[in-house]
Amino acid sequence: IHSPIRYDIFEFMESNQYVYGYRLCTYEMQVTKRMWTLYGKRNEDFRPHREVDLEMCAFYNNFFVADLQFFRSPPVQKFLRFIDLQGQIYRRRLGDLMIHTMSVYAFAEP
Repeated sequence: IHSPIRYDIFEFMESNQYVYGYRLCTYEMQVTKRMWTLYGKRNEDFRPHREVDLEMCAFYNNFFVADLQFFRSPPVQKFLRFIDLQGQIYRRRLGDLMIHTMSVYAFAEP
């Protein structure tokens, strides 16, 4: 962060009902398409709030603020367990940037 923050970030997120705040966008979502498709095929009840698009913004997260209740919710936990069990974190560079972004796009209210 290159500028002083002149407000309470946590209060801002809570008053606006945000579950995730990030510093900037990056465009590295190509790695996610396979996992997104596979999760949808294996979970018939999966209805994401937004679809993943290869051209979309990913949340660059060297600085982020998150609502932990969101990430602890049963649908997000189910998704995160699926990602972990696939082994793609280690084999295909599916990092926290993509995992956070997919979680927010799929499960956070628009």
